[in-house]
Amino acid sequence: MVTRAPLTPGKVSRTLVGAVLLSILVISCGGGEKATQKKLAQIAVWEDQAWTANGKLLSFLSDRNEKVRERAALAVGRVNDTLAIDSLRRVLLEDPSPRVRAMAAFAFGIWQWPHGKAALLEAVTKEKDPEALVAILQSLARVYARDEYQSYIHLLRHPDPRVRLQTAQTLDVVNRRDAADSVLPLLDEPDVTVRRGAIYSLVRGQSRKAAEWALAHVSEPDPVTRALIYRLVGSYRLPSTSATLVAGFNDPDPLVRIACADALMIARDTATVSRVLTRLTSDTHPGVVTRLARAVGEHWYPPATPVLQTLLSHPDPGVRVQATLVLCNQRGLVCGDLIAPAAADPDPRVRLAFLEALDKAQRFTTLDTTIVFPMLRRLCSDSLPQVRARAVQSYVGFGGPAWDVYLNRLFHDSDPQASAKAVSLIGSMHLVGYVDSLHALFRKYRDDPNPDLKWAILAAGTNLLPSVRIDSVRQDFLNWGMADPNRLVRWYTIAVAFKFRQDLRNGLGVYQTGLTVDNIDSLLPRYASPPLARLETTKGPITIRLNPDWAPRTMRQFVAIARAGLYDHAPIGDCQPGTMIQLGDRRGDGGDFPPANVRDEYSPLRVEAGSVLWLSPTRDTGRGAFALALARLPYQDWRYAVFGQVVEGMDNARALTTADSVSSVTISTPES
Repeated sequence: MVTRAPLTPGKVSRTLVGAVLLSILVISCGGGEKATQKKLAQIAVWEDQAWTANGKLLSFLSDRNEKVRERAALAVGRVNDTLAIDSLRRVLLEDPSPRVRAMAAFAFGIWQWPHGKAALLEAVTKEKDPEALVAILQSLARVYARDEYQSYIHLLRHPDPRVRLQTAQTLDVVNRRDAADSVLPLLDEPDVTVRRGAIYSLVRGQSRKAAEWALAHVSEPDPVTRALIYRLVGSYRLPSTSATLVAGFNDPDPLVRIACADALMIARDTATVSRVLTRLTSDTHPGVVTRLARAVGEHWYPPATPVLQTLLSHPDPGVRVQATLVLCNQRGLVCGDLIAPAAADPDPRVRLAFLEALDKAQRFTTLDTTIVFPMLRRLCSDSLPQVRARAVQSYVGFGGPAWDVYLNRLFHDSDPQASAKAVSLIGSMHLVGYVDSLHALFRKYRDDPNPDLKWAILAAGTNLLPSVRIDSVRQDFLNWGMADPNRLVRWYTIAVAFKFRQDLRNGLGVYQTGLTVDNIDSLLPRYASPPLARLETTKGPITIRLNPDWAPRTMRQFVAIARAGLYDHAPIGDCQPGTMIQLGDRRGDGGDFPPANVRDEYSPLRVEAGSVLWLSPTRDTGRGAFALALARLPYQDWRYAVFGQVVEGMDNARALTTADSVSSVTISTPES
């Protein structure tokens, strides 16, 4: 039997005090977490509206919570408010958290602020944390700190491999070829990631020593590293370069053969082209044929023309696209009939390539208009809006008979994207007679969330109306543009108003979004575990783990499009074997996607093999097209939102070509 000491009044009071303090601590922690989430929600709302709330967002840079400071720094970078430079500099140099300092460096690099270069150079000499150093070096590359490379070249000897690798990549981005020899010790790094990155960064360096090292290591057993080595072989022409590249085209791995084609483009050696020409018809991998055809085209090698013509009937549309583009580069050829089969190709990507090739060929050769004009007129009635818009542009550019009839038909096209192309042509040709029609078209699409057509109309109005006097029609354009819910349309309206000597900057305001602190949990929910997307392709399934933390808006749009079935049966778009493939766009012009754009959600995530990128042609214009990275792509860091990562099926992704397609995309979440 255990006996207990009796409780004394002192012990009772101490116990009660301890219980009360524990209760207060629990309550305060719960309240602190709730307050943190409220601050994070407010940061997300201000970021969504693209403003700093008259400086209120900057106050969160000094918050006691590390997570709040980190997200505030990211939001300031995404908002791109140059008034925040002094506040970010203080965070970069003085914040106690390495993660927050790294995020401040990232914010400087997102929009390449030149005024931030001094702060970054000061920080790179003082920073001790490897993670923060990597972010600073990335931003130094973004602000092009070329002349100041002596401030950070010593980091090639840093004990952390991540810092050594990023230093080499920064030197490459700022194009310091004279520093290439300093990177050579990294070629023998035991860390394979650092080694590959060093090889990649030296390709543009044109270092004789690096090329000699590459010639001695082409038997590397790892195919990814071997492919990079072959690219390095082509960076500097040595006596044995040609023979080594020719032998590389016999490599069993297609990734290596693609690298040899890339090296051939770098080496610019016509003798080597003549020795590998037969590979265009004998190689069975479409990616190799596509890349080799491009390399042959870069050399303007006329004996290759008959071989390239046979590729116009290749079963892979990507090969046919490349052959069409390459044939127009064969100088001295009357190439209208040479690429005529592409005009009737069943794949719209090939027909678009035909139109692009014609425009290029017009610059340096003679085109037989009796052959070209009938083909263009047929394409002006193509079933795909993007093709017929591009065909009208070419037909007008060539001055075809009755071009104004085809332009007017395109102007009244049922597809807004096609109308936008006609509007752009009207503006560039100064067709003043269309002013009233543009006015009516703007009224028709005034409430459309898609900004493309409204941009085109504003641009056309600028070109058509050179006078600084503003009549009622012009004033309507400006009033409607400044009242548009899309902030980018309002920005464009401000640019147009400057031509008419009006300053409308005070009316810019913020993005008129539906996101508020009260509805953020429903619109941008937090998940217990990341959702998964399963892509069923003709090469097999690909499973993607989505990223709701760094790119919640992007992920929300992707999930909505997938569940609506708008990704089903989409062909593979632009395919860069061994580098990147584009997916999701069934029509090739984004016409199937919701009209609302998604604001760019840049993040510190690197573009690694398997990264899923949200594609946006210009700032804040991503709608639904996305891409899969097939390798580490340092030049794509911070250019697109990384909203997912392939977790299964990477081999299937690498096997995709432009002849393949995505049959369906299904989403699974913890709640489903």
